[in-house]
Amino acid sequence: MRGDGRAVTFFLFFLLNAATIAPCLAPSALYLPQLVTFSRGAGLVYLVAIAIATTFLFLGGIRILHAAIAPWSPVGRPLAASLLILSAFVLMGASAFYGKFATYPGWSIFRDLVAAPAAFVAYTRSGASLSDAVVLIVAALVAVGAAIAASRRISSERPAVKRMAFNLLLGSALLWAFRDAPTQTATARVLIAEHSMPAAKYFYALGSLFDANRIEFMRPFIPRAVASVADSDLPRVQHVALVIAECLRADRLPAYGYPRLTTPFIQSESDKWIAIERAYSHGAATAESFPVLFNSQYFAATTRSNDGARALWQTLRRGGVGSAFLSAGAMEWGGVTHALDIVDADVQLIASNAPAEHWRNKDRRFDYAVDDSVPLGRYIGLLEKEFSARPSFIAIHFVGSHYPFTYADTPDVFLPSMRQPVSHGEHATDATVTRISNSFDNAIVHVDALVRQMVEVLTRLGIADDSVIIVTSDHGESLGEHGTFFHGTTLYDEQVRVPLLFRVGGHLSAVHARLEARRGAVAGHVDLLPTILHLLSGTAPPVAEPFDGVSLLTDARKPYELLLYRGVGEKVAIVSHDRKYIFDLQGQRAEEYSLKDDPGEQHNLWQGNERGVAQFTAALVTRGVLPDASRR
Repeated sequence: MRGDGRAVTFFLFFLLNAATIAPCLAPSALYLPQLVTFSRGAGLVYLVAIAIATTFLFLGGIRILHAAIAPWSPVGRPLAASLLILSAFVLMGASAFYGKFATYPGWSIFRDLVAAPAAFVAYTRSGASLSDAVVLIVAALVAVGAAIAASRRISSERPAVKRMAFNLLLGSALLWAFRDAPTQTATARVLIAEHSMPAAKYFYALGSLFDANRIEFMRPFIPRAVASVADSDLPRVQHVALVIAECLRADRLPAYGYPRLTTPFIQSESDKWIAIERAYSHGAATAESFPVLFNSQYFAATTRSNDGARALWQTLRRGGVGSAFLSAGAMEWGGVTHALDIVDADVQLIASNAPAEHWRNKDRRFDYAVDDSVPLGRYIGLLEKEFSARPSFIAIHFVGSHYPFTYADTPDVFLPSMRQPVSHGEHATDATVTRISNSFDNAIVHVDALVRQMVEVLTRLGIADDSVIIVTSDHGESLGEHGTFFHGTTLYDEQVRVPLLFRVGGHLSAVHARLEARRGAVAGHVDLLPTILHLLSGTAPPVAEPFDGVSLLTDARKPYELLLYRGVGEKVAIVSHDRKYIFDLQGQRAEEYSLKDDPGEQHNLWQGNERGVAQFTAALVTRGVLPDASRR
């Protein structure tokens, strides 16, 4: 009977654990884990194994708590039940967040909630449907029922140290075995662990608290430019527009070899555009890339510093340059508004302060914001009025290219798309991937049409020949590569290699020549601020604080780019012209790819057995990829 009782207790905890993944399977979830079909069904096996391992850890933790409060048994049962119910709701909330953003929330989410509770709640609940509420309610009932029943069984048991130790040791061993097993299926196991269930993910994160390998270890390896010869001054540019389109990846544009004509306007005047061949965002999500871009600091997303952004806006103001930040997106999450310091820009437009008639969902203010025509219209108005008599810099952020690709001004070119129903007889999974891929390409056509309207306005106002338009993206987008969809999960090229296109006016031949010389170089978002200030002033800003980047208009060269991922897990990447090195700090796994021979990053060339970031960087120092930090 005692063994049967333990089996029932284990089953109750397993049920509680499994119920917490339900929200990310809700109908409106952006990312439904393909665990059942992953690796021919192996995903389901691994998912169950991870659930079992996590259940053992849950049991061990609760039994430790029970042993600690056993002398006060009257409060033991309600306390255990309360803690189990609370943990279930926290994990269901994390699962719901994952269902919407394809990543589990970290500590920054709690900071955002404290900083702006109303905005946070409004944004995170946006897009939810009645069917989602049904999923949540059913999962909550199952989880609460299992939690109460499990707490009763635990509180009636006699605390046993050997049972606690058994649960914790077995659960930990199983969890790490299914993540880090050194076999051919290790990659699949890591992916499943990353995208399985919130309890497993947070247990991995808890283990990392005792690991000294954090991404801050990479600070001594921030790439420094080789000293350049003094550059002659350039003519001052009348207007600079920085176009940031959500989720664009470089390899889906014809300028980077894509066979589909996703940018017909840009291609029609390709002689005016320069494409930097290998440009990178420094993170795979907006909350990671925007801080780096607008501060020119590699670690801005982790330090939450905004002194670089403040220097940008204040320098422009002192120089008499009009400045504006215009976004169709909601900026109240991820600390983005703080990182961009947009209050110091002359003009700010974001979804929350746009006129109410422009909100996509009148009841949900932060539902992926407003239509792209709203910031575009404000852009045109600024050029025609407020900024008509002075030089200007305008950053404009378009969100129509973010899933689910909401815009109405551009018809679909590539079919079938998400705007059409699935045909009878089509395989649902394959059809979904095809429609998402086609819709992604259609969204790039939409962005191209917006850029065309911007150029037409500059031409009409007579300043196109004295202006520079920069087109880039905040990050890329996975479309099934490496077993993932969307973004915010990896440092592979599909999520971090972005377009970086410069349209240089006809009167700016010296600028064109400088950028043409950089076409084949590796560059990053971190270099955009110094470049923009160089364009508007005619003189290169000094390579010094607060900027880490260098102007692309100089001959200064960095030997590599540094990419960072910091979510529940942490990853770093070093990218040179033809090589990429990735290290997963939690997975303790190194990767090396030849970007020339293996652009899809499918064949890991790393031969060492380095298990820590210190060993990883030491190996790269030995190879001459990284400098010796002790000599810097």
